[in-house]
Amino acid sequence: MQLRLSVLASVALGALCLSAGCSDDETDPGGNGGSSGAAGKTGGGGTGGTSPRGGSAGTDNTTAGSRSDGGATTGGSNTSPGGAGGDPGANLGGDAGAGGSGGDDGSGGAGPVATITMEPVKGTLQGGEGAAKTLYFFGRDLPSGAHGDAVSSCVATCNDMWPVFHEETVVPGDGLSAGDFGELTRPDGKRQTTFQGWPLYTHAPDALPGDRIGDGKLELWHAVEQPFYTLILRQAMIENNLVTYMADGGGRTLYKYPSDTPGDATTDPVSTCTSPMCVRGWPTVAPSRVKPVSSISGAFDIFIRDASLSVQLTYAGYPLYHFVQDVAPGDLKGVGKVGGWTVAVP
Repeated sequence: MQLRLSVLASVALGALCLSAGCSDDETDPGGNGGSSGAAGKTGGGGTGGTSPRGGSAGTDNTTAGSRSDGGATTGGSNTSPGGAGGDPGANLGGDAGAGGSGGDDGSGGAGPVATITMEPVKGTLQGGEGAAKTLYFFGRDLPSGAHGDAVSSCVATCNDMWPVFHEETVVPGDGLSAGDFGELTRPDGKRQTTFQGWPLYTHAPDALPGDRIGDGKLELWHAVEQPFYTLILRQAMIENNLVTYMADGGGRTLYKYPSDTPGDATTDPVSTCTSPMCVRGWPTVAPSRVKPVSSISGAFDIFIRDASLSVQLTYAGYPLYHFVQDVAPGDLKGVGKVGGWTVAVP
C-alpha cells in the first residue's frame, strides 16, 4: 500500500521561555563599608555598606525589600523590585554602600537586544533597526559551505528592490542560533549577513513587520523561515533554455529518470535505477522532512523501493534523485547522462 506524505507547508514554533535566576537557595551578602552589596542566587538584594541604598530586583519575587534610613536594605526574593534606598547614614570608613545587584540572570542587568528575531507563527526571520523587516533569500544565489564562500547574484539595480541586509554583530533572538549566521563580502566591498550560508535581503515594498510581499516573487525569492526549507527552486541555462528546477535546502540539484514509471493515487511508482552502479551514482532523496518553498506546487509522496525497505521521495509521481558528482550548490553534472536524466521541474 502506498504511503501518503503530507507536505509540511509551515512550521508552527512555540515561544521559548527563558527562566531567569532559577538556582538553589544560596545567598551572597554584599560587602560592608564602601562596597556595594551583591545579590544572592535567590535574587535577594545585597546588604549595603554603612549607608546602603536598597537591593535591586532578582526574579520570581513576591515581596519587595524594605526601606530603612541609613540601615541595610534587603531586596526582594526574585522578580519584584528591591526596597528603595534609605537616606545615607554616617560614613564610617567608606562611602555609602550601593544596593546589591539582581540575582543570577535576574533583572540586575538587561541582556543585548536581539537584532534578528523569529516571528512565532511561521518562524519568519526579521531583522533591522526599528521596525524589523522580513528577511529573504534568492534562489539564484549560492550558499556558503565546504565548497566555498557564498555568492550573491542580486547586484546593481536588483538591490533597489532587494536591499542587502547586514548586521555588524548578529544577536539572535529566541529559537535562533548564532552558529547559523555568517557574512560575505560582496564584489562592491559591502558586507552581507548570511543564514545557513544564504545571503540575506529585505524587500523594499515591505512596510511593516510581518509583511511578506516578496515571498514567491519570480518563484525564486522567498521569506527565510526556521526551520529552513528542504526543497527550493533554482534557475539556470540548460541546453540554451532558461530552466527553473528543484534543489534541496543546500542548493543541491534534484533529478528524475524518464525511464521510471510514475505513480498515481492508487499505484506506486517503479524505479528502474536498481543496478549497483546506478544506485551508487544516483542516491535517492530521502523524505525525512519535507518543507517546500511557497512557489513549489504539486504533490509530494513517498514509496518503498524494494525489499530493503528504503523509502524514496517522489514529486508528481516521479522518484527523486541526486547525482553523486554534484558536490556544490548549482552543479548540474547529471543533466543528459546516459538514460536521459533531467532536472526535476516544478
